[in-house]
Amino acid sequence: MSPNLPTPNFNDLLFQVAEKTFGELAFLLVEPDEIAQSKRPADPRWGYATRVEFTGPFNGEMHIKITEEMLLPLATNMLGIDEYEELPEGVKLEDALKELVNVTCGNLLPVLGGDQAVFHIDAPILSADATLPLPESLALTGQTLLHLDVGSAHISLFLDPQVDLSAATRQPETETEARS
Repeated sequence: MSPNLPTPNFNDLLFQVAEKTFGELAFLLVEPDEIAQSKRPADPRWGYATRVEFTGPFNGEMHIKITEEMLLPLATNMLGIDEYEELPEGVKLEDALKELVNVTCGNLLPVLGGDQAVFHIDAPILSADATLPLPESLALTGQTLLHLDVGSAHISLFLDPQVDLSAATRQPETETEARS
């Protein structure tokens, strides 16, 4: 299976990794759909975007866009400070988003490539206007939208179109299926 187009399995996998990372790293919780639909516009207004490239057994990029209102809670949660406190010297709110894409990507790669695979993750790049250029030589492999208690986030994964990651998106076998 070639990941030329987003597949439900890649989208689900991306959602699961992002939900866990956002919760553990930034204490941001995904809202149930019925609550999110009543509170959030269908077309969120994106305020910030960042991307990170990686190389290894396969190459790719991860992009994360967040709504404007999400940046301050993201940064204060990650730094462990009150939203009215001054930021530590040299720290910018946007640094939290760059760290979030870095950790989310780092959490996804072992799931896709296996625990023994070694990847190099470049420094995240922040977009000044919440838009990111689409990578020319990579294919959109998965994307997901998280409606969180403080805003929305859109995560996209782009991979080399030649890579075969069908094992990463297969549902786990039950013990009886494995024996037959």
